Amino acid sequence: MFVTIDRNDKLPPLTKQLYNQMRELIMSGQLEKDKRIPSSRQLAYELKLSRVVVVEVYEQLLAEGYLYSKSGAGTFVMGIEGPRKPCVEREVAPVDFVPTGNPRDSLRTVPESSIVDMRTGAPNLSIFPPLDKWGGKIYRDICHSLVPERLDYYKSQGSYELRHQILAYLKRTRGVIADTEQVVITTGGAAQGFTLIARTIISAGDDVVLEDPPINNDIYEMLATTGARIHSVKVDDEGGSW
Repeated sequence: MFVTIDRNDKLPPLTKQLYNQMRELIMSGQLEKDKRIPSSRQLAYELKLSRVVVVEVYEQLLAEGYLYSKSGAGTFVMGIEGPRKPCVEREVAPVDFVPTGNPRDSLRTVPESSIVDMRTGAPNLSIFPPLDKWGGKIYRDICHSLVPERLDYYKSQGSYELRHQILAYLKRTRGVIADTEQVVITTGGAAQGFTLIARTIISAGDDVVLEDPPINNDIYEMLATTGARIHSVKVDDEGGSW
């Protein structure tokens, strides 16, 4: 595994350097799927790093699904379906865009048909791993360790264990300092999350600036229910235009 570490103070921290390089090796396919990687102790010795740095990077890659571990066997590359291919420019037939009919939808237009779906906030489902490749194992593992009490209703904030793990991840990756009780799991997607936030911090008559086009029209409708005055601001590559 070819990794280089530069101890120049002006460069990113050692942890970040190691994480970025290992992630790139996995994403590019240079570290092949199911390949066993060196132990944290061995890699720390080879790179002359503190083992704490290597352990932190391994834990991060494990949490993000780039690696997986087998008890007593070591740590392995989860891998991807293949190395990323560079984008190839090609001519695309023009697409006719029409308003949806609702006056408020003038903030956003929807294509009748298109070759490439450019909507924001929607994942590319075509590259999502088929359920028969991973869903079955995850489902079996969860059910195997599931106790009857877990089938009952949770508190409105969501599962404590899930909130605890999310907070641990945010502390590790974003430096977020909070308490588990401050984490809320929503079941209605981003719309429910935005609704809860809006109803908590926005009062009737408040001025709210919304980018145009917005993430989706649901955001506009949701903000309108708060009684706030909504101001649309055109956004381009340089940011908002006031």
